[in-house]
Amino acid sequence: MSEGSARDVPAKGARRRGAGGSRGYLHGDGVLHRLDPRVKVTAAIVLLVAILGIDTWAGYAAMAGVVVVAAALGKIPGMRLVKAVQGVGFLLFFTVVINGFFTPGASLFHVGPVALTYQGLMRGLALGCRLALVVGAMSLLAATTKPLDLAHGLGWLFGPLRRFGLPVAELAMVTSIALRFVTVLGEEAKRIRIAQKARGIEIGDRPLSRATSLASIVVPLFAGALRHADELGMALEARGYRPGARRGRLYPLRVGLGDVICLVAAAAIAVVSWGWL
Repeated sequence: MSEGSARDVPAKGARRRGAGGSRGYLHGDGVLHRLDPRVKVTAAIVLLVAILGIDTWAGYAAMAGVVVVAAALGKIPGMRLVKAVQGVGFLLFFTVVINGFFTPGASLFHVGPVALTYQGLMRGLALGCRLALVVGAMSLLAATTKPLDLAHGLGWLFGPLRRFGLPVAELAMVTSIALRFVTVLGEEAKRIRIAQKARGIEIGDRPLSRATSLASIVVPLFAGALRHADELGMALEARGYRPGARRGRLYPLRVGLGDVICLVAAAAIAVVSWGWL
């Protein structure tokens, strides 16, 4: 296990923060947690290519099995994947409906002037399966990789683009800050809701009342985001951050045997998916 991955292993009895959430990093000591972030980002992209190459139901089922096995190796709760897919439930439904009603083919039944076709329904379900698999794979990547490590992996992957004048280091920094702000703003919104409930402000269950009640959260949340951004800017200046300067790491990353096995497995899955599935 490399020095950089040793930081991901929590102390015995440590609290698994965010274990019930549907996004964000989960502290753990699974196999995926110990992999090099550069390897995980590369393997995730290879798996995305593999998912795009599948066009059979057996292939979708096999890839779903791969995601489940990866979640087991990373010790990620199954509900984490379920909640991640539920988060794009409306998009999945929209994909199936749009393809079902606007793809020519054998009509199953009519809804007014439009008809639901068998070919459209199968195409929509196939695209929905691809989307669900992509969301599941990305959820695993986010759950087993710290935001800073993920940004470092992306920066390393797109490092050759520096030759074309692209500010890769700055983009990686912005990505890491954005990923961190998602968690910070989520906690800020939770605190605001608790404070409003303590003052007798209830958020209704109906969509209209919920939208009206959430309007009272937007202003303090926006103000809090500006405050956090100002504090972050002052912290960067205090630490002497200079855009474009070469940065080092306290824990150097090293590729080990487990990383090589992960890359070989991802490449093999991609070849099988494009060649036989």
